Amino acid sequence: MRVLIGGFMGSGKTVVGRALAGALGTEFIDLDERIEAAAGAPIRSLFESRGEAAFRALEREQLTRILARPGPLVLATGGGALLDPRSAALALAECHVFRLSASPAELARRLSGSSERPLLDRPPGEDLEQHIAALAAARESAYRRCGISLSTEGRTPAEVVTLLRAFLGLAPLPVEHGPGRRYQVIAEPAALDKLGSLLRQAWKHGDGILGRGLPLPPGAPVVVIADRRAWKLHGERLEAALRAVDLRPMVRPVAGGERSKSRAMLARIQDFLLERGVERGTPVVAFGGGVIGDLAGFAAATVLRGLPVVQVPTTLLAQVDSSIGGKVAVDHPRGKNLLGAFHPPSLVVADPELLATLPPRERRCGLAEIVKMALLGSPGLFGALEAAGGEPGPELLGRAIRESIALKAEVVRADPEEAGMRRILNLGHTLGHAIERCSESWRASHGEAVAVGLIGALRLGARTGLTPAALDARVGACLRALGLPVTVPNLRPEAIVAALALDKKRSEGRIAWVLLRELGEPAIRSDVRAQDVAAVAADLTGTEEKGAS
Repeated sequence: MRVLIGGFMGSGKTVVGRALAGALGTEFIDLDERIEAAAGAPIRSLFESRGEAAFRALEREQLTRILARPGPLVLATGGGALLDPRSAALALAECHVFRLSASPAELARRLSGSSERPLLDRPPGEDLEQHIAALAAARESAYRRCGISLSTEGRTPAEVVTLLRAFLGLAPLPVEHGPGRRYQVIAEPAALDKLGSLLRQAWKHGDGILGRGLPLPPGAPVVVIADRRAWKLHGERLEAALRAVDLRPMVRPVAGGERSKSRAMLARIQDFLLERGVERGTPVVAFGGGVIGDLAGFAAATVLRGLPVVQVPTTLLAQVDSSIGGKVAVDHPRGKNLLGAFHPPSLVVADPELLATLPPRERRCGLAEIVKMALLGSPGLFGALEAAGGEPGPELLGRAIRESIALKAEVVRADPEEAGMRRILNLGHTLGHAIERCSESWRASHGEAVAVGLIGALRLGARTGLTPAALDARVGACLRALGLPVTVPNLRPEAIVAALALDKKRSEGRIAWVLLRELGEPAIRSDVRAQDVAAVAADLTGTEEKGAS
């Protein structure tokens, strides 16, 4: 286990790094301390006597020496170490790289009175927060390109360490969904067999149980809304896990597939819950893919003004995406997910062993979502997927699941109800949903449509001058190696454009497009030209769009 922690000064790198090394029982190295020991002078003196360029060379030299040694370690770098492209590339090749962050106001509070940091020098009277904001903004692009960004604001060092251990697969992931709402994600093999004990533990502590966290009494009912196929394959394990701790399952099987995600089926599930005499603390377990998670979650949100829901996703797509974040919905004839709510789960139990029985096409759907999350927030994971040259093996898949879940959890923490930052999760989905709506001849699955939508978003970004053209080729090669499509030759471009008009996230007639400046750097743009959208739609279908420019 080799972990590198970077980020702006004052973000907590050294404190968190020491604590993480202690938790892992491994060596901790502070890069600045190594530089001072090697040069025989403090950092400020090195800056003043040799200049920043010479200091960065020393920094790179020491980083190279440290990472050339085999064995586990936790390494905390100075704030500028990862700005150097060669150092960043070396770090990504050798380590799990994390970048800690906080707001300029919080960093200014932490750094007030510091005299040891030469880059904080400024004219008398200049505002520290503004100085930090300008310097941090100049570095943001480089930071995002080299590691996973995690906020330390509002978190204790111990909480950050827990989050880092969850990314590394060593602890459950705590998810914060607005003030006072916190739940855990358990993502590990055989987690399904622990479902009953996990339920009892969650209800005992009350985290995320809608403020009604009373312990479950002996023989307490647990409603299970289950995908028929998943229940046939794994239902005995789930029942055994509940009965082993004296919980009583009440099962309502539902056919999988988008057809079930309707108002009619929602009403049937609501009736089932009421007929079984549920109370406001009765757990509702969603056992299946995204359709079941949405149906059970929406029903739980509406019955008795809110029942606690437990997501037990059985597909890769649901494990890395729809089970996290609390968005629940059903479809309407006018479009997907037009009727819904925000109803965070009380617990998520994601067992990767359940994925072994997935059809190959369904497994590939989840890989499209993993690629999306890697593009948004984990350049290291994207590089690993590229290097794999095909479907990831168990170790890489486990990492991909953990990182995708944790990255989404970070976004949800920052924006629980999709008022701002959370919109970046729509990367590839705007075009993807349009493709799903109009794929009569080719019944596109959600993941296949998102894969094509990712390519469309990259090409749209390139046409607007935002996205490097080379990124399109890299992502396309990765998706093809995973068995995912990058074009939709059987569709008409005008049908895709017409379907975009039904996008539920339009505001004042405009679509908020999620584009990429580079790996790890999403941008939201509402000024995309209609002719560029039409040209990209034509490109994705292999049709020449007359008049497009």
